[in-house]
Amino acid sequence: MIDLVFHLLVMIMIYSMVLAGQQIMLFRCGVLTLSSAGFFALGGYFSAWFSTSLNIPVPLAVGLSASVCFAFGFGIGAPIFLRLKGDFLALATLMLSQLVVSILKVGGMGGASGYAGVPPLPKLLGGGSNTYQAFVYVAGVFVLGAICLRCLWQSRLGLLADAAKTDPSHLQSRGHSPARIFIQFFAISALLAGLGGALQAHYLGVIEPSMASINSTVVFLSGGIIAGGKTSFGSLLGALVIVVGPELLQNFRIFEGVNSWMAFPIAKIGFAILVIALAFIFFRKPTQATST
Repeated sequence: MIDLVFHLLVMIMIYSMVLAGQQIMLFRCGVLTLSSAGFFALGGYFSAWFSTSLNIPVPLAVGLSASVCFAFGFGIGAPIFLRLKGDFLALATLMLSQLVVSILKVGGMGGASGYAGVPPLPKLLGGGSNTYQAFVYVAGVFVLGAICLRCLWQSRLGLLADAAKTDPSHLQSRGHSPARIFIQFFAISALLAGLGGALQAHYLGVIEPSMASINSTVVFLSGGIIAGGKTSFGSLLGALVIVVGPELLQNFRIFEGVNSWMAFPIAKIGFAILVIALAFIFFRKPTQATST
């Protein structure tokens, strides 16, 4: 039972890192991006490759994979944010995730079936189960990341992001480009997603192309909606809901007769779709009637 609690806490913290990136773009910058799942998978695959093929220590491999995702986010985000806006920008980032899936199925470690030999996270303390050791490691990374994000929002770049969302015209008149600011935060979002993917890969010991699937995209989007933008703890709340919610939903009678290995993914995507539908119903802006 204790190991189950620690396992859920580890997954909540990992997902919270990814949702923090989704929260940055969706609520802080006011831009809908759908590429978190793609960078999540890239972080896992790069960290697994660094630690297995290049024999790089796991902590360094995790940091390097997050840095690679940051560089990819910056390089890919530049042409996307400078040329596209609104729905077209969201579709472009969604296609990016699907492109990652296709590439990983063909050229990733293990091909379409994935790879199950990822080295585990290092043990920081002497005793305790592997799950508890992973909890201690991930909690340390989570706290450090939370401190860095808090400092980011109090910095000049964080203030510019708020201005780019609320009054982009005034920001442009002061010589700042909102698109260039969004590119920097898109790269930070990619770093957070890659970091979460790398930690999950070493925690579970498995990587697979489905990490970047449309199902993962929907789950992360639903978690980002729950997270909101009012509080820094929103990503934790969103992660709690999307990790624990499907666990509870799969116990409903609607899954009687469904194989256990299929019940959880179905419950997960069904729960995410339910969250997005409820958010659309209750939080959409009413249309204003035009006067004649």
